[in-house]
Amino acid sequence: EFRSRAENGAGITARMLSEAYDIAAANRAAFDALAGGFHGVLTPSAQGIAPPGRWPGNPVFNQMWSLLHVPCVNLPGYRSAEGMPVGVTLTGPRFADFALLDVADVIAPIIAA
Repeated sequence: EFRSRAENGAGITARMLSEAYDIAAANRAAFDALAGGFHGVLTPSAQGIAPPGRWPGNPVFNQMWSLLHVPCVNLPGYRSAEGMPVGVTLTGPRFADFALLDVADVIAPIIAA
């Protein structure tokens, strides 16, 4: 997969890339407007419980936060019957990093309880 991306196997043109960047920028502003009225937005971190061992789960739920350039904090939540955490992601508008960390400090003990 990496090689295909590096060699532009999908054939993405400069125009396509420029349009994608413009869409991402518009969505950054839209998310800031939406999330700005809240202390944080709580979402799932993954599609289910953490896999056993030291393997990461599927990052599909967190890719959007990277694209939007917003701060996010992953918090271990409830535990499955096997003792594995079910993670949640707390996120907020761009440039609200410190405020989001303050909110995470408050809700992390509640979620983990």
